[in-house]
Amino acid sequence: MKQILLILDHEENRRLLAQWLEPHYRVLAGDAQVLLADNFDLCILDATALNRLWQQVESRKARERPLFLPFLVVISQRHGHLITGLRRQCVDELIASPVEKMELVVRLDNLLHIRQLSLELEAVNTRLHKNLQRMKDDESGGRHLQFQLLPENHKHIGPYEFSHRLITSAYLSGDFVDYFSIDNRHLGFYMADVSGHGVSSAFVTVLLKSYMARYLEDHREGRDSAILRPGEILDRLNHKLLGGHLDKYMTMFFGVLGLDDNRLRYSQGGQFPFPILFDGTRADFVGIKSLPVGLFEFASYDTVELQLPPGFIMALISDGILEVLPQPRLRDKLGFLLSLISNDSTTIAALVRELALTQENSLPDDITFLMIQKRS
Repeated sequence: MKQILLILDHEENRRLLAQWLEPHYRVLAGDAQVLLADNFDLCILDATALNRLWQQVESRKARERPLFLPFLVVISQRHGHLITGLRRQCVDELIASPVEKMELVVRLDNLLHIRQLSLELEAVNTRLHKNLQRMKDDESGGRHLQFQLLPENHKHIGPYEFSHRLITSAYLSGDFVDYFSIDNRHLGFYMADVSGHGVSSAFVTVLLKSYMARYLEDHREGRDSAILRPGEILDRLNHKLLGGHLDKYMTMFFGVLGLDDNRLRYSQGGQFPFPILFDGTRADFVGIKSLPVGLFEFASYDTVELQLPPGFIMALISDGILEVLPQPRLRDKLGFLLSLISNDSTTIAALVRELALTQENSLPDDITFLMIQKRS
């Protein structure tokens, strides 16, 4: 039952109004100062009571916000001059005295209906806030798991040093990198950028990690050596993503380094910008035009071989970098990226500083760096 607070200085009007309301509402009357701090759904005052208590009324409404707490003033012609300025602003309805019962019924119904809607909206907002917090907690756990799947940073495998950095635009990332020993003669590395952002894209990166781990295990157990043929791996991943009906695709660069001959075998699935290779003298892009992985059934992927210089830096940067560079033309952006990889001491940390990238900045897309360095 809705609760109506009566604060009328005119005792007879208060008694009659309470008598009329009591069959339909719980009527509260008594010490106005105390009752204004209590729970109620609507308050009816007369002009003299409002003139005396308007500051307490305004304070009570302020404490209730964003909920709607209605105040209705019964006003006689004699006291009309009292309801002006701030006093008028703190009430929601005025009704003339003597009061027509049908008009009062309509006014009360309207005000109480708005009050009920505000309560329901607040309940929905509370549930939404709890659900959003739960989602944020889930994303926090997912982010922790996803980052645990990343390889050790500044890892040395044979003569090569691998480092990486992910700067995410959302709590969960669609970018992923990995590098690992395949056997005593080969090591592998890849960068992938899954379409979209958030949970669904991060899920695909976990799937990718699982697929690659399976191909690696198949090689080590002597069942299948496809992990040494990057083009074949991208073909398989293309069919996996299409067959899974995930509505996701990815760009990917997968490379296999030969420890004996410093030779790179790689395949590329739509990765752009191309990897940058610095040979100690100049930097150039390395790569071939190709289709993303998981987008077209007819896509095929070649394995390309490249003899690497005795000492080099290879830098892979995801396409999110292109959205934050200030140059207006793509050609200029790519030229600027080449200029960044210009000496043997280049590091990811130096690139991040040069580009003024921080996790605190709002980014339109994930930006990921993978760097391989071999000293001559």
